[in-house]
Formats: sequence, C-alpha cells, structure tokens
Amino acid sequence: TVPLIEEAEKRGLKILTEVELSYLISEAPIIAVTGTNGKTTTTSLIGDMFDNSRQKGLLSGNIGFVASKVAQEAKAEDYLITELSSFQLLGIDTYRPHIAIITNIYSAHLDYHGTLENYRDAKRRIYKNQTEDDFLICNYSQRHLIETEGLKAKTYYFSTNQEVNGIYMKDGYIVLNGLRIIHKDDIVLPGEHNLENILAAVLAAVLAGVSIDAVIHTLTTFSGIKHRLQYIGSNKTNKYYNDSKATNTLATQFALNSFEQPIIWLCGGLDRGNGFDELIPYMKNVRAMLTFGETQD
Repeated sequence: TVPLIEEAEKRGLKILTEVELSYLISEAPIIAVTGTNGKTTTTSLIGDMFDNSRQKGLLSGNIGFVASKVAQEAKAEDYLITELSSFQLLGIDTYRPHIAIITNIYSAHLDYHGTLENYRDAKRRIYKNQTEDDFLICNYSQRHLIETEGLKAKTYYFSTNQEVNGIYMKDGYIVLNGLRIIHKDDIVLPGEHNLENILAAVLAAVLAGVSIDAVIHTLTTFSGIKHRLQYIGSNKTNKYYNDSKATNTLATQFALNSFEQPIIWLCGGLDRGNGFDELIPYMKNVRAMLTFGETQD
C-alpha cells in the first residue's frame, strides 16, 4: 500500500492512473494494442508504418515510453500508438482508443488476476468506452472471447486461414478489401505466429490513413524487435536472425517452427534447468548446429 494513495481514497479524491491521464490530455486519437502475445511487435510495426508515411505516430505505454509524457507532445493530426498490459487496463475509467487491437488472449498473470476470466475481463476493458465512430480489431479464431453486449465499435477481424470481415491470408497473400497487398515470402519478419501480428498492424495502420505503399515498405524492411527473431542481414545464400531472447524451450520451438528453409542453428548458453528432448520434433529443418556455453553438450 502507498500512504499517499490511501489518504486520497479516505478523502474521496479521484485517483487517475498514468494511462488514463494520457487519454485525458492527448489531443491525438489513440491506437491501443493489448493481448497476451504479440503486443510489442504489433505496436512497433504500426509505429514503423507511420514512420514510412507522411503521418506522425508516437509510440507509448508498455513498450517503454511513458504514455502521459508522449501525449503532451502529440498534436491533433498525429496518432498516439499505445501498448497496454492487463494491469494498465484495470486502471482505466474513461479511456477511449479510436482503434483498439486485441492480438490474442491466453492464460497469463493468474497470480495477480486470480482467474482466467478476470484476466480476460481486464483485456476486454480496452473497448468498453468505444463508440460507433471507433474500431475494434481482434483475432477471428478467438471471436468468442469478445463480449458483444454493449459493444459499439465497428468490429473487424484478422485471420491467417479464413476469409473474414477485415484482413486475412489467401494463397499466401495478405488481402484487405479484396486487394492483394503483399506475398508472405516478401515479408522480412519470419514466423507464422508473426503473420497475425502483421495482419492486425496493417489493418490498424490503413484505418488510420497510412498508405499501402508505406505498409509494404515496412513489411519488406522491418527486422523485428531486438533479439526476438530479429533480422540481421543476408548474403547471396543465407539470411541471419538473432533470437537470443529465446531463453526457454517454448520460445525456441516458435523460432525453429518459423522457417521452412534449412537452418544452421547457433545455440547454447547458461544452464537454466531446461530439458531439450521436447525440441526434437521441431528440428526437422536443422541441418547443422554450433553449440556453446554450459548447455553445449
């Protein structure tokens, strides 16, 4: 407990969270991104799409930039692009993003929220204040998690395997409004799991007025978040990726499953007590390994 907050509550004073304050002082409309996985990648992609366009988008929130500080710099013609955790969403009251994204909702942070349903409720708060003038973008495979009662925003979906009202993959292409935007083989960011993040980001950026040319430029150059399957460079025969953030077997499974091409795998490091037998089914494309550190054997 914080004595200052306790005293404010005793006096019946209104307590504003930092995220709520950012909304109240921002002149710019807000794109808000939440979800269990993919928040940072999706937020960063949207920011990069703005950077490659004639519009200005300012990153803020859980991505590492204080939202209320960035909001003071944002002008009415800009966009505030904010990553939000479930904890931050619990503290909102009137917060209303013009475009809200829920990448996905899986079981997480139950030590804090108590139950999965409480965690889901926290995530769903992102759209509770939206109006008919706003947009909600969510994962079609998890559409059953969206509570439609009281939902006012125009709702669009993204899907990697089905045509939906929104954006989807078909014959290897990203398709939006019947238009083929780009083939997945031309996208630098690897991984099937990243396709969902990409779809959500593209739809949000286009709804905000970013040009298709700026979107395509981002998708052909965006190298990912530092140390998370980050594209480093290439030569005539190979592409190089840094995935040093993958310090557990689940993250490593995602990485190995992200490529259809032959893999030369540099791996090892500190022994964190992980077993590696569960990685064997994901090593079908591994042609060579260079191991090092405590786990090299």
